[in-house]
Amino acid sequence: MCFHTKQTKSIKEIEKKFKAKFNSEASFNPSSQINGFNFPKTPIITNSNPTEIKMYNWGLIPEWANSDWKRNYTLNARIETISEKPAFKHYTENKCIVLVDGFYEWQHQGKEKIKFEIGFNNQLFAFAGLFINNTYTIFTH
Repeated sequence: MCFHTKQTKSIKEIEKKFKAKFNSEASFNPSSQINGFNFPKTPIITNSNPTEIKMYNWGLIPEWANSDWKRNYTLNARIETISEKPAFKHYTENKCIVLVDGFYEWQHQGKEKIKFEIGFNNQLFAFAGLFINNTYTIFTH
């Protein structure tokens, strides 16, 4: 599961790579440590407007969710079950890409947890995901 990413590139680099423009540069804050459990705003591109980069919160909130909704459960969506899970099944047409230049996974070595960065030589890439309103989730397998 992916819960920690990084987005360290400049607005100019992101716009050039994805051939799209930020709709709000003011809320973009590059960081080498993005923790999904903080539900940060990060750059995405939706299938409804592929030429615009939007800042949405990580952690999908379905339209029917109440104020007790636990966004921890919707940071990621297993691709195998999105059409079955109530939090995702009504939004399968709302596809997006989540713009990053790396993510982190941990490996257990004895009692120690070691963080590993995964990416493509610090180059920009994207995760596939779903969005609703101003929130999104990342597809995992």
